[in-house]
Amino acid sequence: MRIKRLLIISLVLLVTVLSCRKDNLNPNWDVALLAPVLSAKLSLSDLLNDTLMHAGGDGLVSLVYHNQLYRFSLDSFINMPDTSYRFSAYLDSLKLSNMNIQHNITLGQIIQSAGLGFLLPDGSSSAVAPITGITSDNIPIDATQYFQTMTLTTGFLDITITNHLPIDLTNVIFQVRNSNNNSVVLQDTFPLISIGNSVSKSFSLAGMTVNGSMIGKIINMDSPGSGGNIITIHYTDALITILYIHDLKPYAATAIFPSQNLMNKTDRLIFALNDLQLTGVVIRSGNVELDAYNTITDPLYFTYSIPGCTLNGDTLKVSGMVDPAVGGQASVLHQVHSLAGYRLDLRGAGPIEQFFHKDLNHNGYIDADTINTVFITALGRIDSTGHLISLSLQDSFIFKSRLQSLVPEYAYGYLGRDTFKSAASIGFNVFKGLDHGSISMADTKISLVVDNQVGASAKVNFNNIKAINSKTNAKVSLAFPAGSNPLSIAKPQDPMSLTVPVTPTVTTMKLDHTNSNAQDMISIIPDKISYNIMMNINPGIPPPPLATGTDFVYYDGILTASLDVEVPLWLTATGLVLTDTADFNLKENDIKKLLDGKLYLIASNMFPLTAHVQLFVLDKNLVVVDSLFTTSEKLSAGVLPQGNDRVISPTVSKLVMNLSHSKLEMLTQEKKIRIVSRFDTTPVGQHVKIYSDYTIEFKVTGDFNYHVN
Repeated sequence: MRIKRLLIISLVLLVTVLSCRKDNLNPNWDVALLAPVLSAKLSLSDLLNDTLMHAGGDGLVSLVYHNQLYRFSLDSFINMPDTSYRFSAYLDSLKLSNMNIQHNITLGQIIQSAGLGFLLPDGSSSAVAPITGITSDNIPIDATQYFQTMTLTTGFLDITITNHLPIDLTNVIFQVRNSNNNSVVLQDTFPLISIGNSVSKSFSLAGMTVNGSMIGKIINMDSPGSGGNIITIHYTDALITILYIHDLKPYAATAIFPSQNLMNKTDRLIFALNDLQLTGVVIRSGNVELDAYNTITDPLYFTYSIPGCTLNGDTLKVSGMVDPAVGGQASVLHQVHSLAGYRLDLRGAGPIEQFFHKDLNHNGYIDADTINTVFITALGRIDSTGHLISLSLQDSFIFKSRLQSLVPEYAYGYLGRDTFKSAASIGFNVFKGLDHGSISMADTKISLVVDNQVGASAKVNFNNIKAINSKTNAKVSLAFPAGSNPLSIAKPQDPMSLTVPVTPTVTTMKLDHTNSNAQDMISIIPDKISYNIMMNINPGIPPPPLATGTDFVYYDGILTASLDVEVPLWLTATGLVLTDTADFNLKENDIKKLLDGKLYLIASNMFPLTAHVQLFVLDKNLVVVDSLFTTSEKLSAGVLPQGNDRVISPTVSKLVMNLSHSKLEMLTQEKKIRIVSRFDTTPVGQHVKIYSDYTIEFKVTGDFNYHVN
């Protein structure tokens, strides 16, 4: 390639030097000028891509080609989807405080109400006759310290009446009314309340509207009297009524709500990972996103925790406050917390419950370990402010969390039994520039190499590897020895460290002329390699018991399948054509004083390759318009001594290029030169070795007729 370019450069340099003229001289004559133009030495590195060259200890050169066919990494198969959790606490989740209200009706009040005070004065002893139609005054029931009004979805009012009077009571009718509109909250009859005993009844308040200010009243009460027995009258003896209002869940209320949990939940988030069974990951990047909405006019407090998510031994716990709603508009809290560096246990609630020996998720038992599952806890509460606030069923506390965009730095468990395929075509630039001819390599070696840093066993099946010459359309598929394909790939050791890289297992399939058609593939001078690869993870290995898998993968751990080709330059070549096109820029002024002439190329060649060289002139459409040699000119090959495979001394060739003035003028019109070289090994048909110290030395001289004024 470089030789051909230098020939063109030589011509340009020559005509440039000789184009100098002295206009102040009157005489005119033609002279012949013989001048050396340049000399150069080319080694193998000037002719080949030196990034592919490798010289052995004996100097024999090999072309070494390496290309990665397939790359498998953590992101190839672990994609942790976003997972969400939502909890809504509406007003029916709120509770009002339980209430105890007591009222006493004394014997003195009963006697006075019956108009018997003059007969039964306090402290007297007397038999008491039967009494009927006794009523009580209104009994104020004041619950305004708890609420003003409430409409209940559920709730109960228990009445307990204890008789500390000296007489039995019968047909006791008790009534409770709202004081604002006299609507009856409840009314019931107690047939008998004997001396020293208590009776109780419970009444549902579901669906009722109850005021904080109510009125209780005994609208009838009878007594059989003392049955003729003499009793002592103590006006302080009393009928004790206790109202117990409890388990209130309001539909709407204006009340002082006590401190309470609106949300005390444990739950689980499950990652959909197909047949992967991960027991844990270390997170490289990702977030937990929290959103809370509060329509209540009291502040709400929350604590969100993932007990199995730890950093330096500390559990992930996020606490905060959601401001009270204002003007009917919900307050909103949004937080995003990075999880980078956290270790996330994916065994669910099991490890936490087993550690604390406690049923944390309230399912009735201590959980076993599982996979792909995050255990979470969420607590939301209000603290009593002591102020009356109005709430309705529309008021709520909504809490949402989401694990999003999680990318593992390290994942462990069982990596499943998935199958991955890859098919493509890649450039094979070992013989770049060769167009035609045939070549035979004596000792071509092909290696298929799998480097595995992924902590799982695998099999790699090379379904088809094909060499392609896209110019001749020749194709050769690589043949594999029986039983060698697929390759079984061993599992590497886990360093259990984020800073120590995994030492890969390396599995190699070596192919040469003894066990494959490797040489046939190279002989077609391919410029492309197509391949079809299939990889199986954990082939034939059943899933282990839950949470016992020992597979692993690190973020930068990869499994690669590569194609390595080593072509020692020990070859035969017939009609091997190398072409190149170079720019050529010769101006008319450069040749004005040149009449004609010749260029001589004297080459000293140590390579055992015979070359036939021709230079074609191209027009702007790259169409050949002329040639610089009459016919292809021959550069003789270096001669191999008898019984020796190494050229000792070079072979000298002399090429002559005739340049008429008309040809020089033609060169000023065109801009490109195509150089075509055809190589053959010498002796013909015999494999020859190419050594690193082989060179071609050449000199270019010019013999031109020059017109001088």
